[in-house]
Amino acid sequence: MKHYMQPKNPILREMHSADLPSSPSPSSTKPRPSRKTISAKENALPPDPNFMQCDSKQSPAKFKSPLPPRPPSSNPLKRKLIMETVNLINILAEVSQTGKQRHIPYRDSRLTFLLQESLGGNSKLAMVCAVSPSQGCKSETFSTLRFAQRAKAIKNKAVVNEVMQNDVNHLRKVIRQLRVSEIVQLNCLMQQYKHERECNAIIAQTREDKILRLENLMDGFLPTEEFLQEELVSLTQEHKILKEKYENHPDVLRTKINLKRVEDELEHYRNFYDMGEKEVLMEEIQNLRSQLQFYIDSSSISCRRQNPPPQLTYSCQPHLAPPLTGILESTVSAEEKLEQERIHWTEAESRWISLSEELRTELEASRSLTRKTKQELETERKCAEELKEAMQMAIEGHARILELYADLEEKHIQLLARHRMIREGIEDVKKAAAKAGVKGAESKFINALAAEISALRVEREKERRYYRDENKGLQAQLRDTAEAVQAAGELLVRLTEAEEAVVSSQKRAMEAEQETEEAHKQVDRLKKKHEKEISALNELLTESRLPREAIRPVYDDTHIAKYDTGEAHIASDQRWREEFDSFYNDEDGELPKLTEPSSWYSGYDRCNI
Repeated sequence: MKHYMQPKNPILREMHSADLPSSPSPSSTKPRPSRKTISAKENALPPDPNFMQCDSKQSPAKFKSPLPPRPPSSNPLKRKLIMETVNLINILAEVSQTGKQRHIPYRDSRLTFLLQESLGGNSKLAMVCAVSPSQGCKSETFSTLRFAQRAKAIKNKAVVNEVMQNDVNHLRKVIRQLRVSEIVQLNCLMQQYKHERECNAIIAQTREDKILRLENLMDGFLPTEEFLQEELVSLTQEHKILKEKYENHPDVLRTKINLKRVEDELEHYRNFYDMGEKEVLMEEIQNLRSQLQFYIDSSSISCRRQNPPPQLTYSCQPHLAPPLTGILESTVSAEEKLEQERIHWTEAESRWISLSEELRTELEASRSLTRKTKQELETERKCAEELKEAMQMAIEGHARILELYADLEEKHIQLLARHRMIREGIEDVKKAAAKAGVKGAESKFINALAAEISALRVEREKERRYYRDENKGLQAQLRDTAEAVQAAGELLVRLTEAEEAVVSSQKRAMEAEQETEEAHKQVDRLKKKHEKEISALNELLTESRLPREAIRPVYDDTHIAKYDTGEAHIASDQRWREEFDSFYNDEDGELPKLTEPSSWYSGYDRCNI
């Protein structure tokens, strides 16, 4: 018995054999119940166990059943079932061993049909064979073992059941999305088709009204002024409808969006040049310069505080010689002047550094501006080329329209000549009929001729209306092309102005680059001059060393009386002045400018050491 259960629609199916005994009998099968649950959310199918109990070789003498004995006619059926089953197993074993394809008789009996899935189908097979060690069951044991050996040779090809539920769900989802998108697209097309159909219906109605007005005008029922007023109203209405149809077209909307985006970008670039963006950037650069100068000044002051210049100390004992006091005062004044010059040169160097940094920043800014202007120029050139192409196409279309208009004018002239000839022929026929005074049958001929003439007149009126409509349409197209050409001319004028502005900006950028190059050259010249002055000062400092008398000890008792005179003071002062005259360049006694403040006292310290 197989029992299938589904989520919404449970189905119960049963398979059972007829009149099976409670205990196993020879060649009897008893299917055991199995249950399988299939869910849409599961990814794999559960196994389907199917247990069968088959007793095919039990001896009837040993079989004891509480049921009444069966008739002897069942023995041939039992033997037939056993033989068919053994034959099936032999064929399956031979096919498995040799690999040759043969017909497998599954439908020879009910038992082989029930064992189809177990023996040669997509399933795993397990057989339990009962043997006995007794001597009386020897033949049955051998036959059972041979049967088991043949059954063991059967090879089933079990294949895993593939569950396609996920693929099916994915395909259903894709189909649903495609249906939704197709429905949306069809709805859009339907709305567009409805709108176009309404517009076409209104245009057809206006044309019919126009035809009626023309007929009334030709017949004389409608005055000319009223006809012109109604014609103007109908044309305005038709123009409005066509304008709505044109504006609602998706391609036109897409081009409008792109044009709006390009116009916004162009306006942004114009505002960049017109609304003072350059001044704002210059103010930011000036603020950054001031901040940099502040940081440089603060760092130089902190360095001076951390590393003060060394001070020369002298003993102030009362037994020092008087001339050394003047020497100390002169060295202190020289030290102060050198310190001032050092500060001055450090400030000048910091100013040069800041100026070079400012020039570099200005150069980078000018280069970035030139790059931006070049990019804008390229974009404007591309726009100008596109506009030129569009204008060329518009001019070509206008020329084609003019050619068509000339052809239509020629056709109109030909139709007028034909109409004139037809009218002259009608007048001639009427005059001839009046002179002849025809009556009766001849009058019928005249009437038929008049009918043909009226038909020709109607056809001529139709042709005239058709060509008049075409002429008006071409005139409207001509006006549109003229407006387009005018707009293109305005755009070209704007583009020329933009190109002139770009050229001027490029000239300004080139001038700025030249100024920056000149500034760099000036800075290089100043640096070279500064290096030359520093080398000259270093040479002066190396040449101007202190005399050997300054290295003598400060206190000497043996020579106090000898050098304690005015002449000695004058001589020592004279020698100090001669030694320090090389430091003074001007009459005011100012020292030359220095950049290495630590070099002026290095030799003096070595002398003291």
